[in-house]
Order: sequence, then structure tokens, then C-alpha cells
Amino acid sequence: MSFGYKKYISRFSLILLIVSSCTLEPKYKKPTSPISQEKIESLDVNKNHFSDGMINDIAWQDFFIDKNLQKIVDLALEKNRDLELATLNIEAARSYYGITRSDLMPDIDLQTSYSRSKSAGFFSKPLSVFSSQLALTSFEIDFFGKFRSLKNSALQDFFATQQAHNSLQISLIAEVVNSYLEFILNHQNMMIAQEIAKINQDQYEIIKMRYENGIDSKSTYLSQKTTLNQAKINLTNYRKIVSQNKNILQNLIGDFDQKIFDSYEEIVEIDQIKIAKDLLKFIPSSKLLDRPDIQQAEFKLKSANANIGAARAAFFPSIMLTSSAGYGSNSLGDIYKLKSVWNFTPQINLPIFSGFANWSNLKLTHVRKKIEIVKYEQAIQNAFKEMSDQLASRKAIDEQLKLMQETLKLQNEVFEISLAKYSLGNESKFNMLNQKIVYLQTKQQYLKTKKDQLTSLINLYKVLGGGLQNYQKQES
Repeated sequence: MSFGYKKYISRFSLILLIVSSCTLEPKYKKPTSPISQEKIESLDVNKNHFSDGMINDIAWQDFFIDKNLQKIVDLALEKNRDLELATLNIEAARSYYGITRSDLMPDIDLQTSYSRSKSAGFFSKPLSVFSSQLALTSFEIDFFGKFRSLKNSALQDFFATQQAHNSLQISLIAEVVNSYLEFILNHQNMMIAQEIAKINQDQYEIIKMRYENGIDSKSTYLSQKTTLNQAKINLTNYRKIVSQNKNILQNLIGDFDQKIFDSYEEIVEIDQIKIAKDLLKFIPSSKLLDRPDIQQAEFKLKSANANIGAARAAFFPSIMLTSSAGYGSNSLGDIYKLKSVWNFTPQINLPIFSGFANWSNLKLTHVRKKIEIVKYEQAIQNAFKEMSDQLASRKAIDEQLKLMQETLKLQNEVFEISLAKYSLGNESKFNMLNQKIVYLQTKQQYLKTKKDQLTSLINLYKVLGGGLQNYQKQES
């Protein structure tokens, strides 16, 4: 059935084509970076090693080699609630963009109605009316680009939401790895504390026997009893910390039913965790500006810029079209004798006075754009600061680790000498055990420094924006 709409559609399409190029958005200009490119590149070391590669060319599975760690990160990326919310926010932004895009197209409805009425009077006859028509309902012609500006703003917000998700994913990977290292460190410290407590128990038995035989004073006995109690307290504290570390990891994973940490025999030591740190030598610091949080800030700025166009368009006339065309009859019995009916109602709205609302709204959009510019500059400055901090920290920690390795080696030699002298009868068991405690305490300090070095590498990988695209490629 033809409703004679071809002529209207062709004319309407011509009008849309004419006005489609009109927009009042200011031309977007990327703000100047508050940190010069030369200043960023000054962070680089070993420049001869650099290539044109991206940090995203380094998959997190290639950077974090430990298999247990990879399993935990996989679970977190799959089940973490914060990441799930970020994914849903992307879907919400995509849907909102679809809504704003639909404002550029008319709504066409099929309307069918039947009514029967009778006027006052004894001799009046009932009147039946039947109609069926296609209706164009309240379509505003976007002469000045208001809806196109709103659509562009929604699109930029959608891109910003994607970058927020990416930034969260990178942070999640780093947080999971750091929490895993904390768990491994404290588990090792717990085992060492357990060994120290056992040694203190042996020393206490020696002092107790000497005290009961009148060799040592009561104060010496009580002092050793205090030392033993403190060792037991330290062991209890480490057990609590290990349990809390497990809870933190399971919360990040988003599943408290996982049994990954139930068997301590399968837990590796901190020295066994390998990170491919040499891969970072091929990534220049200039890639810092590709971080998702910086990209997110720029998309938000573009969205604010588009909103200025919509605010400007509010000052200009708007044309609203309402029309319908179809067939109708005066009675249901004449349904096969339908007559053509149509209606066309254009409406022009010319803003004259709105209580300065339009001016205030335009000023607000300009202020919001300035706010987004400041946020964009802050994002770059924050990235530069984080990069500078991590490089300075990495250099200091590398030096500390080298000294701690030497100190641990020296302390082990001291203990071996004391053990040899004890075997020959030239050293008391109590003093030999003291040397072993000092060695174990030195080992705890070394493990803490080793963990700090690994953390600095993880944070550097995060600061550069690593751990994103390769995971997405595996999903697709």
C-alpha cells in the first residue's frame, strides 16, 4: 500500500543533506603539554637500546613469567568486580551514544484508530470514524548542529569510558602482582619467624637449665623468656598478615572459593619470581603520553568542546516537524471506501528571552572545557611525576639490593664459622644459635629489599601503560 510518501521523503532527505554540514562546535585544538617532549625524553637511560615499539607490545604474560602469578592475574581479569563495573559502564556509554545518534533521525509510527460517538438529540445517528496513517512525530531539523554536537559529545564520552576501563585493567594487574609478592614475602617471613621462635625456644631451655643450676642469674632467665615470648608474638603476627594477604588477593580475584593458597608447599619463594625487566629497555619514555588515563582526559576534553556547539545552537531558531498521511473512513462499514487524509504541522521556535539561561549554559560549557584542560594537564604532570619517582626509586633499590646481597653473604659466612667452631667445641651452642638468628633476620631484610625491587619494576611497567592490548587480543 502506498501512502504517497515518496515525494515527502525525497524533499526531506534533501533538507537533511543541506543542513548536515552545519555545526557550531569550536574547532578542537589539542592543548600544549605542560611537560616538554625534551623533558620527558630526559628520563630515558640507555637510549641506544630504544626502538619504536609500544609498551603494549609487551604482554603481561611475557613480563610476569611465574605460572602461579599468571593464573591469579587471569582470574582477576575474569572475575574482579571493579573491572566488571567498568565494562558495564562501557556498555552504558555505548547505549547512550546510540540514543543521541537516534535524535538525528525522525520517528515514524503507524497509527490506527477507530471511534464511535453520538451527539445530543433524539434523531441523531451514531458516527463512526476509522483512520490508519503513518506519522512523523515531533522531529526537529538539526539546522545548527545541536544534536550532532550532542552525539559527538556522547561519542567522546564513550571513548573516555573505554580508556577508564583500560586504565583500571592496568592498575588491577599491577595491584594483583604486588599483592601476590606481598603474600609470598610474608609467607617466607612467617616461615623464618617460625624457625627463629624454635631457636629462641632452644636458647630458653639452655638458660633455664643454667638458671636452675645456679649458673645464670634470674634476670638473664627472665630476659630470655621475654625474647621467646616476643618471637612467638612475631610468629603470630606474621600468620595474621599472611591470612590477610590471602583475603586481599581473593578479593581482587573476586572469588573467595578459590583454593590457590591453601597448600603452602606449592608457594614459590621471592627469589624464584622472575620478571623480564630487560624488556623495558626497549620502551622510550615518550610513550608515556599514550597512557590510558591521559587519553581518557583528552576524550573528556573533546566531549566538553562538543557541548559548546550544542550550547551555541540553543541561541538559534529551531524547526519542529509533525506530519502524518494515510487513509480514513467515516464509518467502519465503509472501510473499503477509504479516503486519503494527511496533516503537516511545522513549528518554528525563535528564542527571544530565556532569563539568560542560554547565556549561562554557554558560559558553563566554556568553564567545563577549561576544567577538562586542567585535568588533561594534570594527567600528564602526574604521569611524568610517577615516571620520575619510579626511575629514582629503581636506581636506589638496585643499589640497596646489591648491598643486602653482600651483607647476607657475609652474615652467612659468620654463621658458618660459628657453626664450625661449635662443632669443634670452641663455641657455645647459645652463641652459635645467636649467629643463626642474626643471619635469619638479615635474610628477612634481604627478602624485603628484593620484593621492593620487584615492586619497582611492576610499577614502572604500570606507569608506562603496560598490560593492556595483548590481553584484549587474546580475548578476541
